[in-house]
Amino acid sequence: MDPFLLSFLSGRRIRIKKKASVWRIFLVFLRIGLVTFGGGWNCIVQIQRQFVEKEGVLTTDEVNDYMNMARSLPGIVICNLALIVGHALGGLAGGLAATLGIATGPMVVLSGVTFLYVDLRDNLWIAAAMNGVRASVAPVILSALGILLKGSFKLPPCILVGIFSFALYYFFHVGSVLIILIGGVCGLLIGEYYARRGGRDDAVS
Repeated sequence: MDPFLLSFLSGRRIRIKKKASVWRIFLVFLRIGLVTFGGGWNCIVQIQRQFVEKEGVLTTDEVNDYMNMARSLPGIVICNLALIVGHALGGLAGGLAATLGIATGPMVVLSGVTFLYVDLRDNLWIAAAMNGVRASVAPVILSALGILLKGSFKLPPCILVGIFSFALYYFFHVGSVLIILIGGVCGLLIGEYYARRGGRDDAVS
C-alpha cells in the first residue's frame, strides 16, 4: 500500500512540499474536508495548521491572501480556497485534486445523511449530538477570525478601511461585491501613499 495512504489512514503527519504530488494533495484535503464543520471558517484553521504550522510551506499572510481571493470569487468559498491552495502547492493538477479531495468527504457524508434523514430527524440522540457540534464549532470560527484579523490590518489606515466597510455592510446594506471593489481601491491608494513615503516594498509587504 502507498506509504502516504498508510499515513492518511493512521492519522500520522503527511509531509507536503511546494510542487507536491497530486496524490498527496488529494489525501490531505480529503482529511480536511472530513472535519470542516462550520464551513469555510473551519477550513481556514485546518489549512493554517497543516500548511503553515506543521509543514511550513505557506505563510499566514499567504493563507489570508488566498482566503480573501476565495471569498471574492463566485462559488463555494471552501472549494475556491482548496483550488487556490492546491494550485500553489502543485499547479493546476494540484488545485483540481485539492478541490476534489475537500468535496468528496462532505458529499459522501451528506449523501448518507440525506438517505437516512427521515429516520434521524426525530432522534433525540442525534439532535443532542448536533447541539454539541454547533457549540464546538463556535470557538473554531473565532480562532479563524483571529487568523484573518492578524493579517488584515498591516497598516494603520487599513483599520479605518475595515471600520468603513463594516458600516457600509451593516448599516447601509451595501453589497459585498461593491465593498470589495472599494476596499481594493483604498488598498491601492494606501499602498501608493506608503510607497511614496518610504519605499514600495514596505507598502505591499
